Amino acid sequence: MGVQNYKNKSIQTGNFMQFDYIIHSVIFNSVQFIKQMFKTV
Repeated sequence: MGVQNYKNKSIQTGNFMQFDYIIHSVIFNSVQFIKQMFKTV
């Protein structure tokens, strides 16, 4: 029961995890870009 429930949850959150990863990489790239901007100024 618990294992099956966990498997179903991981299937449902699979797409969300990918979405979450994309958001994090975008934010990270933006932060890096802003840091570079401040370095050059």
